[in-house]
Amino acid sequence: MKNIRLKSLLSEQVLTEGYSLSYGNDMIWTDEEWSKLLKVVRDALKLAKKHDIVIRDGHGNGAPIINNDEIYLNGDGANDLDHETFVINKDGSGSSRAYTKTNRKPYDAIVATILFHAKKIKKELKPNGDDNAKSIRVGGTEGWENQYYSY
Repeated sequence: MKNIRLKSLLSEQVLTEGYSLSYGNDMIWTDEEWSKLLKVVRDALKLAKKHDIVIRDGHGNGAPIINNDEIYLNGDGANDLDHETFVINKDGSGSSRAYTKTNRKPYDAIVATILFHAKKIKKELKPNGDDNAKSIRVGGTEGWENQYYSY
């Protein structure tokens, strides 16, 4: 499998989108794809912490749920920084027109970052944003330029 250096990815801030992100959540992920996605999510959570973006579970409380079945997160409900839940199910038990309205709250950057990489792992995933797919774009995230991922 080819190693891709993400040198242009994320130089000063996390990826940004804006208000609403849509994606298909009805795809079945292989064990290999899911393992790669979990690594991306864990790295994105470290990045969020570095940038003081608090990520919680899907209800905006407690820790985000990142396991072998699902990714389930939101912003910080205690500080009114949550909005809609972001969820991806490994078994495809979701909507083909899934979306997360982030209302321009800080966790938007983490959701956009996850979807940016998820599309590279799962080619048939078609994330979109307010402006179209181009709105989920590289906006820079300091420290990730030296990360390596095998897609």
